[in-house]
Amino acid sequence: MSIISIPRNMSKACKLYLERNFEEADRIMEKISEPYHQKQAIEAQLTLFKWDLDNTITKCMEFLPYLNEWRSFNMLDASFAMITFSAAHMRKEEVTEYLESLKLRFETEEDERYKGHMLGKINKSINYLTDNLEKANVSPQLEDLLSVDEAVEKWRSRYQEGQFTADSPENADRILSAYYQKIKPNEYIELYERFHDSSTLREHTRINVIKTYLRMNKIEMIPDAVYDLCKYAWLPVEKTTIMPISILTYDTDLWKLYTKELFEQIYTTASVYFGGVV
Repeated sequence: MSIISIPRNMSKACKLYLERNFEEADRIMEKISEPYHQKQAIEAQLTLFKWDLDNTITKCMEFLPYLNEWRSFNMLDASFAMITFSAAHMRKEEVTEYLESLKLRFETEEDERYKGHMLGKINKSINYLTDNLEKANVSPQLEDLLSVDEAVEKWRSRYQEGQFTADSPENADRILSAYYQKIKPNEYIELYERFHDSSTLREHTRINVIKTYLRMNKIEMIPDAVYDLCKYAWLPVEKTTIMPISILTYDTDLWKLYTKELFEQIYTTASVYFGGVV
C-alpha cells in the first residue's frame, strides 16, 4: 500500500467543504495540484452532488486505479458506487469498457488483499451495468416479531436495567439497533419517527430504518430518511471524504429514488457535526 498523506491546505479545504463554505474551499483548491488523485476524488464528490454525472465519471476514471492511496476500503466501496451510479444515467457502455480494462490491469496486481477488493468491486459494477446482478431478496419472517414494548422488556432483562424505557433518543437508538428485523416493522418505524430529527440516532441505525422503509414499500418516506441521515448522523471516514457518498453503498434498489433535487438538497446542507443547524 502507498498511502498518501493529505497536505495541510487540502485538509483545510476539505473541512470548509464539510461546513459548506464552498467559495473559500474552491479558492484554496484552485491553488492545489497535488496530490492529484485525491483532488480528483474531492471534485468527483462535488460534481456528483451537483448532479454533474458526466464530470463525476471522468474524474472517477482518473483516480479509481489508485485507491490504494487511501487508508480505508470504505473509499474503495464508495468510489465504485459513484462511477456505477453515474454510468447508470449516461456513458454506460464506455464505463463498462473502462471497467473491463481495469479488471485486466488488476488481475496481475501483487497485493492480494487489495487485488481481491478491487476485482470484487469491478465485477459488481460491471454486473450492475450489464444487468447481470444477482441479488438475494431475503426478508425476515413476520411470525413472532416483537413489539417495541417486548423489545424494551428483553433489554431490561438482558442488561438488568429495570427503569429502561424507549422514551429518549438515546434509548430508542439502542432498541432500533439491537432489535433490527426483530421488531414489527410498523412499530420499528414509529419509534424511529419519534426521534428522526435527533443527532443521537446513529448512521447504522438510520441505514436500517431506510432498509425497513424499502422492505415495507414505503418509498415516499425514503428520501427524507436519507436526507436526515446525511444531516444528523453522517461522518466522513477519510479526510478527503467531503460528501456522504456512502449513501450509494446501502442498497442499489435505493438508486432509483435518488434524484437531482435530493442530491442538491444534501449538497447545500452541512451535517450537524460540521456547522449545520438542528
